[in-house]
Order: sequence, then structure tokens, then C-alpha cells
Amino acid sequence: MARADRLFRDKHSRNVNIFTELAELKGIKVIVPGGTSYDFTKPEDVQAFQREIQDAYNYIASQVAYMQGMRRQKIARGLYGGGNLPAP
Repeated sequence: MARADRLFRDKHSRNVNIFTELAELKGIKVIVPGGTSYDFTKPEDVQAFQREIQDAYNYIASQVAYMQGMRRQKIARGLYGGGNLPAP
């Protein structure tokens, strides 16, 4: 896969836990370009995968939410906030 954090970004990691459990049972390994691989039979790989997924959610919950809030404030001040330009 391109990046592990593209699989899941849910707050409670419900799908992550199901995925890692099934991957362990079926012997599935996740390989990410750049030399990273996750073997779900190894506890440290499971923890690293879950940590990466949690970091992805935290990024969305903090940084993306912050950027969207700043955009809304800019639009509220009457400035251009990106997106489509209104017709003249």
C-alpha cells in the first residue's frame, strides 16, 4: 500500500483492531514503499501500525480541524477562503 495511515482514520480504532486480528490469523503482511512492513504476528509491528493509524486520526482531529476553522474565520471576515470564485 502507499501509506498505512490511508487505511483507517477512525477515532475509536474499531476497524483497525478487526483488521489487525484478521491479518494475524490469515498471515497477511502489509508492505509500505520505503522499507516499512508490518507483520501482525509480531506484537511490536501491531503496536507500530496502530500508533500510525492513531497519529493519522490525531492529525485530522487537530490540524485539519484547525485549518478549516481558520478558513471559516477568513470567509466570515469577507475574504476569499478558497474554493470556487463567485460569479460577478
